[in-house]
Amino acid sequence: MPNISVVMSVFNEEKNISKCIESVLKQSFRNYEFLIFDDNSDDGTKKILKKYRKKNKKIKCYFSKKNLGLTKALNFLIKKSKGKYIARIDGDDSWLRHKLKIQFDFMKKNKIFLVGTNGYYKKNNKVIKKSNLPLSFDDIKNKIFYYNPIIHSSVLFKNDKKLKFYDESFTKCQDYNAWVKYYFKNKVIQNLPNYLVTHSIDKKYHILTLINTFKVKLFIFRKLNETSYLFHIFWWTLVNSFKFIINVK
Repeated sequence: MPNISVVMSVFNEEKNISKCIESVLKQSFRNYEFLIFDDNSDDGTKKILKKYRKKNKKIKCYFSKKNLGLTKALNFLIKKSKGKYIARIDGDDSWLRHKLKIQFDFMKKNKIFLVGTNGYYKKNNKVIKKSNLPLSFDDIKNKIFYYNPIIHSSVLFKNDKKLKFYDESFTKCQDYNAWVKYYFKNKVIQNLPNYLVTHSIDKKYHILTLINTFKVKLFIFRKLNETSYLFHIFWWTLVNSFKFIINVK
């Protein structure tokens, strides 16, 4: 039985998928399975996945006949997984070689629900900056109400089949919604200081990202019931609506 199930859903990632898969297959930690969901790609992604599946027994591929979206695809893969822990990666991201080993060793020594890492941000395949994320649970508590302090492709978390990890009403920001939900369930979340993932920020800001982040913030407000947080929501909405309009133009 694998200790870790690596899960990835992809749609039209023929330009990036090989680099991503290679970064997983070259991990120094070896006891894992690699589950990949192709969300009805219409470019060369399927052909590349079939080539890798044939070459490496760790890889299991699922090919959808219709586009389900990231959230449903991830929940499907988690249901199929056999690992004690789940690791997430996106098709346009990549890992450094010791990423899984460092996180697995950390999870064995510490009673926590989820651990992320710092990472490098890339645009047009060039690293443009490094993250500076809050590390301890206390630090994350002070930041999570205001922005997403976890890189999705960096996480390793406990595999609990009783939970539907991602809320399928969130087609975007499913990760931020999940972190906040589990924070309020007193699940311990941390980040490691190590830079172990390269994360692409090429994709444009989607209107559903704006809407779903707003929904997360309303959920936080209902939990906190603090009037001062409404000022944050108002200012955040104003600033990010302007950013979205600029990006659309």
